[in-house]
Amino acid sequence: SLRYGSVMAESVAINTHHTKIVSFLIACLLAAFAGWLYAHTQRFINPSPFSFNQGIAYLFMAVIGGVSSLIGAVVGSGLVVLSNQWLQTNLPNILGVQGDFEAVVFGIVAIIIMQWLPVGIWPAIVAACRMQVPKEFEIPSDAPILAERRKPERGSEVLSAQGIYQ
Repeated sequence: SLRYGSVMAESVAINTHHTKIVSFLIACLLAAFAGWLYAHTQRFINPSPFSFNQGIAYLFMAVIGGVSSLIGAVVGSGLVVLSNQWLQTNLPNILGVQGDFEAVVFGIVAIIIMQWLPVGIWPAIVAACRMQVPKEFEIPSDAPILAERRKPERGSEVLSAQGIYQ
């Protein structure tokens, strides 16, 4: 509920400020553990995978695939890595000039995806594959509009509960 706003969480007496801090600390602990595992398996710490360009590449992978799911990030990273390898191999042959032109291609692709698929490729694929609602379950366009019920007066008691904590 914190992801989409704190009003719902606060309505059930959750301290959203505290919960956000705790979730941030858990994420920091997981990142620290991942860094420790990385250093342990590599036997040394090399800052090159964490350079500015790599950070942009990681962000680009998430944007391409979709940041709303883990599968989207995996799809985005697979697409970026595979297309980067293909572009580095074949783009100099196509253009007839040596250079790092894949950055230009990735920039153009990023602009196109942000314009047409702002949620990423994976959520767009999931939305396209959803089954359509059968016609008999759709609301007919000539359905009558229900009459609006009378609202309670401002300040009046709407709901009361007794003996909840027994």
